[in-house]
Amino acid sequence: MVLNAVIAALQAIFVVTSFTIEREYCHAPLDPTSSTPFVKETVDFAIEYNPLFHERPEWLVKATCIHAYGFWILYSIIFYLAVTDGWARSKLLSRVVLPVFLGAKVNAIFFVHFMEFTSHAPPPNVLAYFGAEGSYLVSIGLVLYKLVSAASNETIKGKQD
Repeated sequence: MVLNAVIAALQAIFVVTSFTIEREYCHAPLDPTSSTPFVKETVDFAIEYNPLFHERPEWLVKATCIHAYGFWILYSIIFYLAVTDGWARSKLLSRVVLPVFLGAKVNAIFFVHFMEFTSHAPPPNVLAYFGAEGSYLVSIGLVLYKLVSAASNETIKGKQD
């Protein structure tokens, strides 16, 4: 149950940042005087630890827009499954929808990190960078663990019947 609470909390954070920071970033450079929650802190962080994000290359703006407007759906589904402990209840969600979305998320994360670290302005402090970005990787690992565990338990249960 604690694992579900951690997963749900991470998804809530991801949804909030999708609707605040990322949507604002999608439409214009982040303004440190913005009243949108977390924007000032994000600007300060980007200047110091993620200069490429602060520069706003077009590919990163587009990736952020896709994330802001599309991936909140994935995070909402995962939040629901974590809160209800419904990992094994819906085979369509747990065996089709989530793996496809998670695959897209893993692809996006590796692409963005590859582009960040091979750019002219890589993150100067890897620990600070992954302190902010690492929660996505942790979440993916936890969700995959829950999906595999639910499928394993279902297989074991099926063999006992």
